[in-house]
Amino acid sequence: MSKLGFYDLCRLLGKALVTDDELFSRFSGKAGLVGAPFTDRESDTSPWTGSGKNERPSDVVVYATTEATGRRWAIHIRNLVRSARLLPEQATDYPVRAQDMAASRGYDEWKTVLLVSQERLSDVAGLTGPFDAVILHHETSDRIPAYLDAL
Repeated sequence: MSKLGFYDLCRLLGKALVTDDELFSRFSGKAGLVGAPFTDRESDTSPWTGSGKNERPSDVVVYATTEATGRRWAIHIRNLVRSARLLPEQATDYPVRAQDMAASRGYDEWKTVLLVSQERLSDVAGLTGPFDAVILHHETSDRIPAYLDAL
């Protein structure tokens, strides 16, 4: 079986976060979302181009609404798979992009997440500061085994 391509992996992750309540609960908790339970989850893996210096896309964006207050959240995920690199400007662009997109995508609050393997964590240790959370691939693999198999 051939390995899935990068965008296939992003779509698989986005779909799983939307359809799997257990995975979303675990992931959103690690990301620091507050106000559970959440409803109206959806994902976006289409490239988005910002303005000026912020023209890189977020790999996956997952949206969810806080059931009690109706506030809309977005989780911007940098999906660092295989030999992909994390450049310093990519790390600092994530929170800026999340803020820039809030009005046009209709969300009130956001978190940024770096999703990375344990093996690659030391490679990017100095670049994780701008992200709200770092989540390891193996922390999601029990819910989406095809994803981990493709890494």
